[in-house]
Amino acid sequence: MNSRSVSRALSALMLLAAVAGVSVYGVSCDGGGGSGSVFTGLGGGGGGVVQQPYDIQVVALPVNGIQVNRAFAVTVNFLVPGTSTPMSVSGVETLTLTKASGPGNLVGSFVSAGNGTSTLTFNNVVLDTIGSYTLQVNGPKATAAGISASFNVGAQMDLRFTAIPSGTVYRPRTFTVAVSTVDPGTLAPVVPSYPVDVTVARNPGTGSGTLSGTLMQTISGSSSAVFSGLSYSVNETISLQASSPGFSTVTSGTITFDSLVLVNPTVSASPLVNGNFSVSATINSAPAAHLWRLRRPSRCLSRWLPAAAPSAAPPAPPAPAAR
Repeated sequence: MNSRSVSRALSALMLLAAVAGVSVYGVSCDGGGGSGSVFTGLGGGGGGVVQQPYDIQVVALPVNGIQVNRAFAVTVNFLVPGTSTPMSVSGVETLTLTKASGPGNLVGSFVSAGNGTSTLTFNNVVLDTIGSYTLQVNGPKATAAGISASFNVGAQMDLRFTAIPSGTVYRPRTFTVAVSTVDPGTLAPVVPSYPVDVTVARNPGTGSGTLSGTLMQTISGSSSAVFSGLSYSVNETISLQASSPGFSTVTSGTITFDSLVLVNPTVSASPLVNGNFSVSATINSAPAAHLWRLRRPSRCLSRWLPAAAPSAAPPAPPAPAAR
């Protein structure tokens, strides 16, 4: 192999080693035309691996939403120094998460080995005092500690569904739910000191349909967000979930969806002009079917369909007109 080919091969191998974050090992060999050293492999995850230097980038935490004495997660990215190129950090490297600034303290210590990838997450991080903080992550081969952007730790609050439909929702009618921020102990409404973005979704453990409408609302200046104009695509019983960064996800009570279908309407034989006649039709729903008999000299049947969900017993038919 000529010297230019070796040089190009070495350059490519060294670049690969930098991205992988491991050492390149060399061996000597003798060829027919002479002798020299060539690199033959990369250091793996076992003994003898030497971690290459790396930059640390702390993924931005939500400015608001983290709560005192409640767990959250901190994720960091590892990069080739001076670039935005991801770089693996091996298990020989020990990373430590500490407080950089703020009035309180981390609850416990947070030390983790690299996992051979370009990211690492510290879970169950807890701060013990309300206030503004920055955190930092460092390691022996890091070019410098990675420091987070400033974020706020607030008082504990929970989310709670404070309004859901009390009866069956008959599609395609829309419905409304409300979610509030409450005190964890008393469940009394609490007005947060910062905007809280709340998202509602179908509980994935219930149903198979699609929830539609405006599914994210912001609680700001009050303790409640109202989600109106929601709709659902399937006749079934489900529950909803509400979530927000820093809050535990909460689940609503059950909501049942159904639809009404007019089946086989029939008109009495030979109706007379301006005279009485009868129309019979079955209104089907998922749980039951009701037989309604309409007696009225009218061409429009829809005005006698219920404006709200029918009760368990069918409504009484309209009285016949006087002859």
